[in-house]
Amino acid sequence: MGACRGLAPYSRHQLNSEVRLCFFFRREILWLLVSLFVGVGLVSYIFPFLLFHATDINILRGDPVNHFLGWEYFRHEPWSWPITRMPDLIYPFGTSLVFSDSVPLVSVILKLFSPLLPE
Repeated sequence: MGACRGLAPYSRHQLNSEVRLCFFFRREILWLLVSLFVGVGLVSYIFPFLLFHATDINILRGDPVNHFLGWEYFRHEPWSWPITRMPDLIYPFGTSLVFSDSVPLVSVILKLFSPLLPE
């Protein structure tokens, strides 16, 4: 296509369409970048705490607290059978991750990567 480069060998009609296409792409990229910066600016203005303190759990309210606490407790439990069993949560009987309102499949997968995740 040759938009924005090597326009000399084209006829006048092709040159005009190539120049128009070049300006169109430049304008679209400019609007894309402006939209990206405005969006990031608004999100960082509205939610500044979330962007810089991703490990702070004080921002959780309601049900996400239950999900997070169930996952956090399961994360620090040793592996046992059945896989989602947490023997120390309701001592001496224990309980399952399912009853802590966490997503078991995601929790088991994330437990594999637990040493790499922040505390």
